[in-house]
Amino acid sequence: MKSTYKHKQGIYGTDSENYISSLFMMAKNPNGSRRPDLISLNGRFNPNFSVEVKSGKSAKGIMVDYQLPYSITSEQDYIKLFGEFPLEGSGEYLGENWGTINPFFNKKAVAYYYNVVDRVDGLKAGDMDRPFSSVRLKWGDQFMVPDDFAFYNFACACSRRTGNDIQKIIVSLKEQMKEDCLNECPLDYTVRKGETNSWQNIIGRDILSIFNNDMGLATRYGKERIERLAEVYNLDGLKRIQIHGPHKTKIYILAKPEHQRLMNGQLRKVVKERKEILEEIVQERKEAEELLNKITVKNYPGLFEGLRDLEILQSNLTREEILKLERLCNWMAEGEEKIELVEDNIPF
Repeated sequence: MKSTYKHKQGIYGTDSENYISSLFMMAKNPNGSRRPDLISLNGRFNPNFSVEVKSGKSAKGIMVDYQLPYSITSEQDYIKLFGEFPLEGSGEYLGENWGTINPFFNKKAVAYYYNVVDRVDGLKAGDMDRPFSSVRLKWGDQFMVPDDFAFYNFACACSRRTGNDIQKIIVSLKEQMKEDCLNECPLDYTVRKGETNSWQNIIGRDILSIFNNDMGLATRYGKERIERLAEVYNLDGLKRIQIHGPHKTKIYILAKPEHQRLMNGQLRKVVKERKEILEEIVQERKEAEELLNKITVKNYPGLFEGLRDLEILQSNLTREEILKLERLCNWMAEGEEKIELVEDNIPF
C-alpha cells in the first residue's frame, strides 16, 4: 500500500531550497510563506541577497499572485514601486510582522531574484513514499531573474492566457500587491489558489532563450510570452552571466546592471568554493538511497522527516544512519552545521 506521506508533494520544493541554500551559502527564511525563501547572512553578499526558489521538471516553476509582494520588505521598497508613502501605521506589516527579523533588509539595498531550478531525476510522486525520500532527487541547470522580471513575466503570461490588455493587468496586479502589503491578513489565499489566473508559469526555457537571444530555443507559446515581455520590460538592459555549477550544470543569470558585481564576482566565488562539496554530497545521497529500503512504510498520515517519525515506523536504521539521512536531506556535508537565521548573525 502506498504511504499517505503528507509532504510528498511539497518535498520537491523543500529539497530544491535546501540544495540552493547549501550551494549559495544562504539561510532559509523562517517565514518563507510571506518572504523570499532564502536570505544572505554575515555580509557574504553586497548588496544583500534574497532568492525565491522555483523548481520543477523541464525547469518549469509556478508563481502565485500572492507571492508577488515578496520583495517589498521596507517602506523604501513600497515607495519605489507604488510612488507613494504607505498609510500611517501600515508600514509595520512590511517588516517585522511579515516574519522578517527587524531590522533585516530595512535600510540596506537588497537584490531580490527568482531562481528556477530544473529537476532531472525522472522520479514520480509514488517514489516519495517514505521519510528521507528526498535523497533520491537530482537537480540540474538554474535560471535566475530579478524580481521585476518575474512580475512582468507573470503579467505577460496572464495576458497571453486571458487575451486581456497587458497594461490593465499590470495595473490590477500592482493594486492587488498594494492591498497585500497594507493588510496584516491579505485576502484568503485558499480562495485565490482556486482562481486559474492566480497561477502563472515561470519557465527556464524562456529565460534561456532570452539569455542567448535565440527565439529558436523557445516553444511557440514561449515566443508569445517573450514578445509580450519585451514590450513592457527592458530585456536588453539585463546582463548575461553564466556560472558553472556542480556536475557540469550551469547557472544562467539575467542580472540587473547594478548587480553584475554581485553575480559575476561574489556569487561565482561562493559557487566555485561549494561546487566540489555539493558533488560529494550528491554521491553520498546516491549511496544512501539503499538505506531507504530499511524503512517499512505504513499508511500513517502526517509524517515529517526525522528521528521522531521513525519511532512510529518499523525501521532497521541505526541512529547513525538516521542522522546521516537527515544531514543529506539538508544538503550538508559531514561536520557542517545548517545555516540558520538567528538574531545574533544578522550583520546589519
